[in-house]
Amino acid sequence: MLKQSENALYNYRAFLFKTDSMKQFLFKPENYSKWSILALEKIKKTIDSCVTQAHLESAKNMVEHYILTISLNEDHSDIDISDISDQLYLYLNLKQSNLH
Repeated sequence: MLKQSENALYNYRAFLFKTDSMKQFLFKPENYSKWSILALEKIKKTIDSCVTQAHLESAKNMVEHYILTISLNEDHSDIDISDISDQLYLYLNLKQSNLH
């Protein structure tokens, strides 16, 4: 059985292969290095500030969109993306366990 992050990565890649003609409509930051750092900081702050399950779901959506974006960037290997994804989902799960 695939881990949650591997499953998300698989689904995103399958989506991309199905929508090659739609790639121009997907978000690609102009300054990827700066965007990547700022996005991770914002995701961390959002997760840290979560006080409800609904807020945590919004943070999860941010994580999923971030993973999609880094999947589009050719600078990262599949292993790097999987590691980043694992760490972000772990951070979400830790926060969720502290909400209860």
